[in-house]
Amino acid sequence: MRDSRLQYGTIGRRAYELRKQGLTWPEIGRRIYRKKQRPGDRASMHGAKFFAKANDLPWPPELPDAVQEQIKQKADAARRRNSRRRAITQRKDRGDGTIGRRVYRLRRRGMKWVDIAFKVYECESIYDWPFESDPSNLVITQARHFAKRYKLTWPPRTTP
Repeated sequence: MRDSRLQYGTIGRRAYELRKQGLTWPEIGRRIYRKKQRPGDRASMHGAKFFAKANDLPWPPELPDAVQEQIKQKADAARRRNSRRRAITQRKDRGDGTIGRRVYRLRRRGMKWVDIAFKVYECESIYDWPFESDPSNLVITQARHFAKRYKLTWPPRTTP
């Protein structure tokens, strides 16, 4: 059974107008459907599309230039973040062996685990870190596996 408001276009009209103002679909759903158990973003999108087609309006609605620029910036940032993650996970040898070997050697030279993580994965701060895990845990695990594989001492002893 359809909601009569959706059928007659009051929800659709309101959703269409809010989208033209630049709101996201979840925000529109929260404004139209105030109940928390029903978010309404899909229903409001459907209603707006129904309203636009019934009234010969362009679909999807034109967004303000500022909103389009903001969406483009978010998409570019997500694309960069994802390509960086792929590049790191698919990283090949850098000439001195595996990443674990590099981490193990840097730790033997006396560097801190976090500094090693940022150096190996080319990050300037924690905000550039491309993984969800803690930076030091990742490099510790890599160095431990390297040491176990080649029967080296663990933890690595620092050389003076």
